[in-house]
Amino acid sequence: MEKQIDPLTLLALANTCVAAIRRGTELYKQVKGTINDAQKTYNEVKTITKEVGGFFGFFTKTVEVQVPIEPRGTESNKKSKVVADENSVYTELAQNLAKLFRLQEQLENILRQEEIKSKSVYDPNQNLMESALNRVLIQSQMDKLSEEVHKLLIWESPPELGALYTKCHEMRTHILAEQDYARNKIEKKKRDAQRKKEQMISKMQDNLIYFVAVTFVLGMLAFIWWVIVMDRKARYGW
Repeated sequence: MEKQIDPLTLLALANTCVAAIRRGTELYKQVKGTINDAQKTYNEVKTITKEVGGFFGFFTKTVEVQVPIEPRGTESNKKSKVVADENSVYTELAQNLAKLFRLQEQLENILRQEEIKSKSVYDPNQNLMESALNRVLIQSQMDKLSEEVHKLLIWESPPELGALYTKCHEMRTHILAEQDYARNKIEKKKRDAQRKKEQMISKMQDNLIYFVAVTFVLGMLAFIWWVIVMDRKARYGW
């Protein structure tokens, strides 16, 4: 059986994931800013060139515009590098989100198992305040991290990151519903199997009781009959 990881360790890992997501969003905004600035400059240059190219369409005038010229291929290489950086940052953010969701799922499983254990196993030595503190600590930290990530990606990031988080969160909710359905089916099968087992054991016990009772009654009748026979022989000789 796999050993359960300590909840505090999982929370520490979740905090690390959130820190990585925070750094990733800042880096992504910087990369997007570089791309937007480059696009803005390019559009401005196009606008200037178009405006000086003609005046009300009556004449064409050539005007020299001082625009920094880089060696051939440099701008293309920079653009490719920026796009590559954008893709890598986006991918890393998605990976960190997946890690965070995985850690949240593990923590939710711990809470669920604690609840099931509390409902099914009576522990007179359990420290109720300690158990309550552990549950509240896990739940509050999970809520805090979820709110922080939601704020980072929805309100403080470019729209595509918010869309990524929203889609991931919606899909996660959908998958959780599917898993709940599957788990409920499995638990129902276990309950049905346990009930059938208990019914079978109860039936065997009832049959055993009936057998013992019938055997006892037959034994008593046989004993009474033997006493009657022995008494008759003693009195009458036959």
